[in-house]
Amino acid sequence: FYLAVIYTLFSSNLFAESISITNGEWPPYQSEKLKHYGFVSLIVSEAFALEGVDVEYRFRPWKRAFQEAKSGDANASMIWSYTPERNKNFDFSDVIITSDAVLFHHTKLKFNWSKYSDLEKYKIGGTLGYRYSIEDLPSIKIERVPTDIQNLNKLLKRRIDLWPSDMHAGYALINKELSPAEGETITHNTNPYDRTPYSVIFSKKRQENKKLIQKFNQGLKALKVSGRYEQILASQKRGEFV
Repeated sequence: FYLAVIYTLFSSNLFAESISITNGEWPPYQSEKLKHYGFVSLIVSEAFALEGVDVEYRFRPWKRAFQEAKSGDANASMIWSYTPERNKNFDFSDVIITSDAVLFHHTKLKFNWSKYSDLEKYKIGGTLGYRYSIEDLPSIKIERVPTDIQNLNKLLKRRIDLWPSDMHAGYALINKELSPAEGETITHNTNPYDRTPYSVIFSKKRQENKKLIQKFNQGLKALKVSGRYEQILASQKRGEFV
């Protein structure tokens, strides 16, 4: 019955409102190329649908996605972690998902660490528009490029030592972009450098966002109470969003 209500909403123009959300490419969480635009996008769409809100996704490079939402050209952007700096321009929704971030490296590199200062001697690659908690230590410098794929290729060629990434997103990219033999040369350290909660961020320049964020939080809560949220997570684990 629940699924029937959701699909009826999506197919019958019953939405009273709409919202524009900018997205960056971050498989398996969100991607223009994935079914339902990824499992987190589906969670967001269904949470809004329960409150009669239609979602328009705009996939952009991460930096542009952030700037479009910041300027108010779009209502919101997803998914982002909280920082005081971002909070100056955005209101944060309730947490959608919490992820473990790890350090990927080439198998030829003998690597272990216990504290951030252990990372100072390594060449670390990052992506434009991302913030990494390891940067809280000023002595750690990150060499940024526009995409995660570029970082993965640099890691494969050993042009960087470490690549910080969400564990599931990292392996999704490895499985998609590398051959099985190449993929076997990349591994991760099991000590996560961060556990990060992610939200939709709503531009403070759009007055209607005050109501939209309330509706989203209500819809997300209802999605969890119904059991549908866990169903989507289970579908992701089964690989149903490729």
